[in-house]
Amino acid sequence: MNAPYALTKDGFETQWQSNYLAHHVLTTALLPTLLYTASQHTDKTRVRVVNVVSDLAFFGPKSIQFADVNMTEYHGRFLLQ
Repeated sequence: MNAPYALTKDGFETQWQSNYLAHHVLTTALLPTLLYTASQHTDKTRVRVVNVVSDLAFFGPKSIQFADVNMTEYHGRFLLQ
C-alpha cells in the first residue's frame, strides 16, 4: 500500500487497476459460470463472489471519481489546490 503514483500500460493508475478494475474484470469473466451454476441449484445463495478489502478503503474519497479515475487532481487523500 501507499505505492507511488504510476500508470499501467493500459493508462490507469496502478492501485485503481489492481484494486477495482481487476475485481470487476474477474467477476465479469466468472458471471456466465456463476449464473449457470446457480441455475442448477435450488439454493441460489450458494454461488457468489466475495471481494475483500482493507480498512484503508475508508480513508480515501467517499465515492469513485469516474470523471478522473486516475485521481490526477488528488495527492493522497487531499484535493490539490
